[in-house]
Amino acid sequence: MRQRRNAVPLGTRHVAAGAIADRLRRSHLLRRGHRITVYAAIDGEIDLRHVIRYAMRIGCAVYAPRITNMRTRKMEFIELPPGVGLLGVTRRQRRSILEPKRNLRRRIDARQLDVVLIPVVAFDVHGWRLGFGGGFYDRKFAFRRYRRRKPILVGVGYEFQRVAAQTPSPWDVLLDAVVTECGFYRMQRRPLTRDTITHELLATQDRT
Repeated sequence: MRQRRNAVPLGTRHVAAGAIADRLRRSHLLRRGHRITVYAAIDGEIDLRHVIRYAMRIGCAVYAPRITNMRTRKMEFIELPPGVGLLGVTRRQRRSILEPKRNLRRRIDARQLDVVLIPVVAFDVHGWRLGFGGGFYDRKFAFRRYRRRKPILVGVGYEFQRVAAQTPSPWDVLLDAVVTECGFYRMQRRPLTRDTITHELLATQDRT
């Protein structure tokens, strides 16, 4: 899927990025005063520059991820100064996330965020997401597994990245929505059954 994403022509990428920005604007998730997180596109990911400009223009506080511990897969979110966008980011050796290099003291607790835009390698209709496999987002937003409503987690990708329904791992944090160049999808949560509840309880006991 990453090879297919990287093979998307430059012109098609620009059109898709514009369409996704339009869909996010119409979703009303980006509002004045909202605290949102973005990412700097690598490896063929959807470029969010249009989204960042719009969010800053309407008065959103915009944050980007920064890895603090590679071994334990920990990251924090740093506020991007108005007007800077993602020009002030850098890529550290062997890291797959482009990180802010300015304003490093302007951190935010993940529970205080309103909307988190997350790149996807693949996704399904129930909110399962395949990423690079580092587990940074799953660890950072583990509290969302316990029925917290915020922040809203929104995957960003191409329509061709949607796959058949998958079985998530116990540590996976499911997306609330996914936006592609073709649509904005609210995820269809699987109904809870005795088996899934037992599975979640056992997974929690394993983690503790």
